[in-house]
Amino acid sequence: MNKSILIPLSIVGAVAASQTSALEFSGANIEFNYLTFLDGNTGSQEVINGSVEMSFGGAVGVQIDLSNTSYDFFENDGAFGGGAHVFYNVSPALTVGGFYFTEDWGNQWNSYGAEALVNVGNFTYDIAIGAYQESGGNANFFFDTEVAYKVNERVDITAGILIGYWGDFGDSNDLYNSYSIGAQYAFNNGLYIAADLGLLDDAGSTESSVNLAIGYNFGGGTTFGPRNYATLWPGD
Repeated sequence: MNKSILIPLSIVGAVAASQTSALEFSGANIEFNYLTFLDGNTGSQEVINGSVEMSFGGAVGVQIDLSNTSYDFFENDGAFGGGAHVFYNVSPALTVGGFYFTEDWGNQWNSYGAEALVNVGNFTYDIAIGAYQESGGNANFFFDTEVAYKVNERVDITAGILIGYWGDFGDSNDLYNSYSIGAQYAFNNGLYIAADLGLLDDAGSTESSVNLAIGYNFGGGTTFGPRNYATLWPGD
């Protein structure tokens, strides 16, 4: 087994060893995303994300993620990866934690950092700050915020912005940002559908896309989204 895969599993093991008597299943999620490019570009991106979450004593939680990314339905290179989140429920309005994700694009790439989920009225903020890094290479930093506004029990309006910095400090041409706006509809059985418009901005060179998703939440679902490349920079 790849050593980088062992890191998130070791984190889970350490937490579990200290609180095995309190181990409880919290929820799980599976989601399929189909993205098609606009602006005259052709092709598609497909992403399958799956997550399962466990709690240890109520306040401490661990989430395991698996992900597979493909292009043009496996006609071009993609990536498979996995990772983990360890988090603490400070209050019903705030959860804080850390994440690690590793995936194979021919070379091993890893994302890692800190994250928080904040609930304020009808707004939910999923915030992450971290780095995406090829094994042995320079770290590429990002700040990601995903916002959901609950219109009612079924409908959420969503928006996201990610500021990414690739390369040496002081060069604005190394900014690699991602933006999205969309909506999600939840059925009463755990099933949901979503759609959004996305925009990648590579130092002023832009590429737009439409992303359609269908997913299912088991139990209470999961706390955080995966931090794989296709989720951080969809459409690339």
